[in-house]
Amino acid sequence: MRTKYLLILLAVFILLPTANAQQGNDEFYRDNLLHFLETADFTAHVRLIGVKEKKEIRKLRRHSDGTWSDDGPIGIIRYTMKAEVLEVFVGPKVKYIEYMEFHEAPSNPRAGEYIVSLNLLDDGSYTLADESGLVIPASTKMLAVAREFSEEK
Repeated sequence: MRTKYLLILLAVFILLPTANAQQGNDEFYRDNLLHFLETADFTAHVRLIGVKEKKEIRKLRRHSDGTWSDDGPIGIIRYTMKAEVLEVFVGPKVKYIEYMEFHEAPSNPRAGEYIVSLNLLDDGSYTLADESGLVIPASTKMLAVAREFSEEK
């Protein structure tokens, strides 16, 4: 009996930090999502369907003698992402959208469903509203936050 009690107690102590971390992530994503819904030109639930273009902006390598060359792994990659729009919360009602994401090299583009917030550039293209590249996982909780916001507007 004592062994069962100790195992239950151990399980609680192992799972409790995981639950707290998830709650922290939810608060982080919720706060950022509400900010994006207020400030971005376009926010929607999307399914990423591909990359239209991948362009390496720079690819630098630092050598032991302090010199640099352009054949290394350090740099920026610009992806032009293609996404199917599943639900629009802010902005024009469209079925598909393309936008730019910038990643540190080496990297791979995202896949799956997200809530993305985009800003319209002067040339008519879209880019992520957050300079750090943050997109919100399309969880049930975050979709509910976005829907509630868009219904209030």
